[in-house]
Amino acid sequence: MLGKQHFITKEGMFKLEAELEYLRSVRRHEVAENIQLAKERGGTANNAEYDDAKNELALVEGRIFTLENMIDRTLVTDAETSFSKVGFGSKVLLHNQHGKVEQFTIVGSVSRLILRKARFRMSRQ
Repeated sequence: MLGKQHFITKEGMFKLEAELEYLRSVRRHEVAENIQLAKERGGTANNAEYDDAKNELALVEGRIFTLENMIDRTLVTDAETSFSKVGFGSKVLLHNQHGKVEQFTIVGSVSRLILRKARFRMSRQ
């Protein structure tokens, strides 16, 4: 994402900022506690629990870095309200051949990544 500007809705930016705040204020501390507990239980040499906790911290720090870069390079844009054209942020209703109606929101690549990650989280729960 370096150097490339992306667009996102206010809702999408809120989700990015909320995840970043959670990782900084909650998850980072949880993992640090896990590292300390593992260290107390078995030291640092040949301790799988300690190694796992350190790896988890690396993943959390990597995600924090990624989110910070996304937020820095993303512009929040308002959805245009128009009934004659579809654009960024537009909500579109589609009717299939069986009469089922589905609603879609036109989003940018960053919002798409947020939605994909949210669906993945829900499927793992």
